[in-house]
Amino acid sequence: MGCLQLFLAACFIVHTSTAEVEGVKFLRPEDFSHPSSQFSRFNVVRPSIVHARTKRHITSTRQNEGSLEHIHDISMRVNIAGKEQIIDLQLNRDLIPKNHFIRHQENGVQVVQNPAPHELELCHYYGDIRGVPGSWAAISTCNGVRGMVHDGNRPHYIERAPENNGEITGNHLIYDHQDLVANHTCGFEGTPHDVLESIERVNVVARSKRSPQLIRGPYNADKRSRFVELVLVVDFKLYEGMNKNRSAVHNHCKDIANIINALFV
Repeated sequence: MGCLQLFLAACFIVHTSTAEVEGVKFLRPEDFSHPSSQFSRFNVVRPSIVHARTKRHITSTRQNEGSLEHIHDISMRVNIAGKEQIIDLQLNRDLIPKNHFIRHQENGVQVVQNPAPHELELCHYYGDIRGVPGSWAAISTCNGVRGMVHDGNRPHYIERAPENNGEITGNHLIYDHQDLVANHTCGFEGTPHDVLESIERVNVVARSKRSPQLIRGPYNADKRSRFVELVLVVDFKLYEGMNKNRSAVHNHCKDIANIINALFV
């Protein structure tokens, strides 16, 4: 099977809005500076993280203070849709390939970085909800808890609250996919999401007109191989929205790649 090449243009969302529903507290705009306007409501949770081997509660997944190495196996307890769930997670050591590179423009010049494995912080986990068939999770813990949890029925999204300075056990915001507000744009203003649907229709037609034998895979691929070539394209609006911090943008891209990886595991 040939390669599936994915091009993702990430978008920066300006956060607003909240509400309050009986039995569940949803914060108002004055409580946080930018709750996500992508969702009609959200809940506030405080995850509890346990070292899977020692069973001790931890406040960081790093092996040591200041280390780029993270604990391999953890369990996270968190309230999802009003129910306490335990998510068993493993470090995704294979997320970043050996030929991984980062390219950006600086003063009109293309700059390419090829960071060695020991130079990369890998805090990205995958797993599932304990005892829940069909569930899966893709979580990062570099700067608070961030990612996606699918409860077997629908996805939920978690990110640290604005006042949280990066603690994995601090306040976090969790969103239910069923509360997603439709008709958003991504990338440049005025670009609707149905453009992606149009691209997919074109790709379907193109695939139907060509033989799969003509698609070239990696040099070491065979008929049993399955590959996804992932290219993440970050536009300037997102770069500006993340305070022009290339490290933060890179971590954001790794978060996206980890979630995409979970879809194929």
